[in-house]
Amino acid sequence: MNPDEIINAVTGSTCLVVVNHASNITGSIQNVEKVGSALRKYPNVKFLLDTSQSIGHTPIDNQKIKADFIAFTGHKSLFGITGIGGYYINPKVEIRPFKVGGTGVLSELLV
Repeated sequence: MNPDEIINAVTGSTCLVVVNHASNITGSIQNVEKVGSALRKYPNVKFLLDTSQSIGHTPIDNQKIKADFIAFTGHKSLFGITGIGGYYINPKVEIRPFKVGGTGVLSELLV
């Protein structure tokens, strides 16, 4: 995929760009560094990188990629058990929780 096609598809209503880092079908690896750098000029657009096929095989340097989120599975190249994975959230991104509350035994407290 041409990174310029991704950037040119961004509109005023775009809030998230999701890119698969690598394909387990074709073996192609996307130029995610170019995509991440170009997306910096759109402060309201977040960048999610799916590294399920690449993590453990390909170096992933988020200082260069500039992804806001990175998702990965653990059972492929990381040799974990089936059903595990992870999700990186850049500490600079503010996340509002969908729902808060409950503490177990002190349910009247919000935190």
